[in-house]
Amino acid sequence: MNLAPGTYRLTKDIPAPMPDKRERHDWRKAPVPAGTLFAIRDESYWAPGLLTVARLRGFSTHSLSVSDPRARALLEALEAVDETPSLWLLREQSDNSALDILDHLQRTGQITLDAVKSALHCIHPPRFVLPQTEGGPHGPAD
Repeated sequence: MNLAPGTYRLTKDIPAPMPDKRERHDWRKAPVPAGTLFAIRDESYWAPGLLTVARLRGFSTHSLSVSDPRARALLEALEAVDETPSLWLLREQSDNSALDILDHLQRTGQITLDAVKSALHCIHPPRFVLPQTEGGPHGPAD
């Protein structure tokens, strides 16, 4: 099993690699649905064949040996996905670094605050807009 570091999507539902009915949120101990995203990091500098596997957007990180039969079903059902900057950040740093990166890009002139605001409005349009009346949104000025 040769998985390069990257982001992977589970192609099918798999049973829990290490079942334990007392745990519902640990992906190793509960069934994992198809479509779940995982980050794979190579940890072979600690031990040959060791991978760190983290469920993205849930951050349950555990080391698995590629030779462990309990991990085989999971590892065989993963397919690489094209990483977006956000997926790469989740895998490499966690999403906490995103704010620092945006500030750095603005300081170095690679992005503007207006561009960030525009992107935000495209992703999350305002839910409602207050009606504009004479004197502003609160009515005429006295």
